[in-house]
Amino acid sequence: MMRFFILSGLILLFSSCEKETPLLFEMPMQNLDFVMPAGQNAVETYYVDFPQVPTNIDALLASFGIEESEVSGIVPGDGRLFSIFGDGDYNDLFREFVVQICPAGSSTTKCGFEGFYWDLVGQNVDFDLNLIPNPIDLSDLLLEDKVHIQVWYRLLKTSNETIESRLSLEFLVQ
Repeated sequence: MMRFFILSGLILLFSSCEKETPLLFEMPMQNLDFVMPAGQNAVETYYVDFPQVPTNIDALLASFGIEESEVSGIVPGDGRLFSIFGDGDYNDLFREFVVQICPAGSSTTKCGFEGFYWDLVGQNVDFDLNLIPNPIDLSDLLLEDKVHIQVWYRLLKTSNETIESRLSLEFLVQ
């Protein structure tokens, strides 16, 4: 009798485990370059817009032999901000850094969904800022030909150098 209860419990435990959605491919959005000028203060919020970023979704789907109907979701994967020439220092610079994914053609501030963020004040980051992905399904936006990427950030202190920056994003197509 005891075996029956143990076996029933194990079957129930394993049957209730949630299966992970398989990764079909990764969707990169790289070389989103912008300049952070010296003299930006710690009071304001700064916005950088990339209004017409191609998703290349049709070419990616075709190259992997996948139909759009097979895509169950597209979520943020890896996000990174770094100095293009390696001479800018992000250490103790940001209070908050957010990457929003918005519909192409939108023109408002904070126009969409927060795909990536960073708010780990006090961590030593030097020349690279590894962003935290927000586990949100962005397939409605990223299955379009183009998307609007909006960056907004707040600083801890007035910046004393101009930093030529590059944002590299990767989304996971499931």
